[in-house]
Amino acid sequence: MIKFGTTRAVLCVGPLAIKFARSADGARGNRYEADLYRRSDQDHRQLLCPPLYCFPLGAVLVMRRSRPMTKADYRLHVHDAGVMHRWGYRGSGDDGSPFEPKADAWGWLDGRPVAIDYAYLD
Repeated sequence: MIKFGTTRAVLCVGPLAIKFARSADGARGNRYEADLYRRSDQDHRQLLCPPLYCFPLGAVLVMRRSRPMTKADYRLHVHDAGVMHRWGYRGSGDDGSPFEPKADAWGWLDGRPVAIDYAYLD
């Protein structure tokens, strides 16, 4: 299965989701997700789908594959449950919330909701 976004294309193969940059912004998003996960504490990591490897310059990002989340699941288990607010602001140097408020940016991994697209860069 392959899905095309504005800046990246995602190929899902077995237990992997492979994000291909379609532009410089896509490469920046790949690098951002890999870096954010690497420097996040355990509480924050629980909200993020884990990257496994980011190729140099961000051309390709390999992540664990999550199970898709329905709009109803998103509303109940993310939006109404306040999951995005659990990120919280942690002071100087904090990125703020990297999440997009939409169902297709979230999935299920190991029984919990995780952000699968968290390169929400302004």
